[in-house]
Amino acid sequence: MTEQRIYPSLSMAFNDAIWDQPAIQELTNCQGYALNTPKLFGHPGGLRNGGNDIRRLKDDRALSNPDKLRRLARYDGLLPVAERQFYPHREHIVALLAADGEQPLLDGRGIPFASSVIHTFHYYRLDEDGSYSGKMGRKAVSRAGAADNLASHFERELVQQRIENIHVRPAGFFRVPEHGLAFKVR
Repeated sequence: MTEQRIYPSLSMAFNDAIWDQPAIQELTNCQGYALNTPKLFGHPGGLRNGGNDIRRLKDDRALSNPDKLRRLARYDGLLPVAERQFYPHREHIVALLAADGEQPLLDGRGIPFASSVIHTFHYYRLDEDGSYSGKMGRKAVSRAGAADNLASHFERELVQQRIENIHVRPAGFFRVPEHGLAFKVR
């Protein structure tokens, strides 16, 4: 494994043209987008050990637990900050949310016969105009608006994935430290 560093990006303008290129869109999820690191498809807690493959996470229930997500984000090196006590032109800020819900399992005719519990997370980044944007998995980047809109934006994205009975909870706001984040690449 080789180590790289993710340094804070200041004054990030929303620019979907950069992130919606097919190679970047396919290989970058919300964490990579929030950290301004194309081709990073990771999860909280996976940066330091090269565990950017979310399938390697031993207990996916951690992905919908705000306390565990906060610990995992801090393990990655992100620094917690109080909401609304930061400046987009001076700090690289990300927001982290947790969610769980149920996804219907369909038979060959498209009829639901059971459901699967989904545990997930989502990172957003604070853009230079003071609004947030995010990237759901391999989808295009999108604007989410103000911090107050993040939970409802995340919920709408999950509904589009046919997830029901959704519970979204904030896990916190974080900043990328000036010295950057250590990131191991397999």
